Amino acid sequence: MLRKILNSIERLKKVPFIADKGYDAVDHAKGVVQKVFDIGFVPAVNVKETFRMKVKNPIRKVSKENYERYGK
Repeated sequence: MLRKILNSIERLKKVPFIADKGYDAVDHAKGVVQKVFDIGFVPAVNVKETFRMKVKNPIRKVSKENYERYGK
């Protein structure tokens, strides 16, 4: 359902898109987070990270930083 909504939006000004870790798991940065970034949202999706597995993808890093700024 979210993908249909995101596909119908062409462009937005920089508005934070705040979501939990579940949206990070959907195709990782290639899916929802990438689409949100491409539309013009500021991605603020909480990402899954452990002390052994750090975030490597640049879009996911930005999303993590934004979640700490807007999501909490």
